[in-house]
Amino acid sequence: MLEDLVLKNRSYRRFEQSVRVEETTLRKLIGLARMTASAMNSSL
Repeated sequence: MLEDLVLKNRSYRRFEQSVRVEETTLRKLIGLARMTASAMNSSL
């Protein structure tokens, strides 16, 4: 189950520009992203 989630995880570089997103939604998403785990872009 965890393996499936990890394998499906993707980093998207392009976004659908025709879809409008409210500022409050963006702020909420940014706040959530700040709380997620990160390797701080370091390599092993």
